[in-house]
Amino acid sequence: LLGVLAREGWHAHRAGRSFLSRLMESSWHHAVDWIEAIRILTEGKAVKLNVKNMPSLGATQAFAKALKETKCGLTTLETVVPGDEGLQVFAAALPETKAPLKILSLTVCGIGDKGIVYLSKAMEHSRCSIAHLNLAGNNIGDAGMHTLVCRLLQPGRRSRLTYLDVSENDFQDDGAMSLAEGMRSESCSLTSLDVGHNDLSEMGIMAIVAGLLARSEPSPLRILRGLEMTVDIASKCGIPRHVASEIDEEEYSGCSLLRWASERVVKSRAVLPLIEKRLPVQRVCCIVGDFIFWRHYLTTKLEVT
Repeated sequence: LLGVLAREGWHAHRAGRSFLSRLMESSWHHAVDWIEAIRILTEGKAVKLNVKNMPSLGATQAFAKALKETKCGLTTLETVVPGDEGLQVFAAALPETKAPLKILSLTVCGIGDKGIVYLSKAMEHSRCSIAHLNLAGNNIGDAGMHTLVCRLLQPGRRSRLTYLDVSENDFQDDGAMSLAEGMRSESCSLTSLDVGHNDLSEMGIMAIVAGLLARSEPSPLRILRGLEMTVDIASKCGIPRHVASEIDEEEYSGCSLLRWASERVVKSRAVLPLIEKRLPVQRVCCIVGDFIFWRHYLTTKLEVT
């Protein structure tokens, strides 16, 4: 019991919500095995479902078949699939499911870059309505982040994705650069983003800040977690000291940073070139025309003072 209370308290803290509301919401949230999950699906009663484990590819295939063939009101699914192969089977069922699935959580599944190809391909299908995606605790690298952004946050088409958690993965600055390009797209509708516990250096953090400022309209992002903004990095981004201190006090929830970025987009973009001058190594973000980002690959390292 104490373990359950501690877990729900931690999730409530990460979501920025009260412990009581999280606990009330999770009253349904007891985990079931995959056999019981299939039975619940076939009865058509499931709205929210937590499948604690799918131990084999065969179990995943059976669950995916039930999800695809059963008409039910399932809106929220939290499960564990056996790596990239399991995700390939599971993702194939997503565009064909009759359930109005909106929230999908695939945490600590061992999903890598290959698995992201299968998932993002399924999610870009017009019949897939997932808006809330939790991929925390997997093995997604730079290539996987690039695939995710190109498929789900690409310019020119309205993205359904409003919540994305890619904390505790394996991407570095290249992945952050890709994410920044997706964030600057006017079609990006993300309202909550978590990038915590990835191997981001100063360059990756500054790229994400630049992505917030590059939009012609303020970003819809309201929660930005895990961006380890130090006072030194904040000063290089042109962020005032009082805002930087608020960011530190918020444990990197990002509210002050987002408010500041929104004001800068509306009032002036003078700070944007400042940030770009400090992103010179191997890859440069620069402004062309109406503050549109283009990525340039350089063969030599640059030092810009």
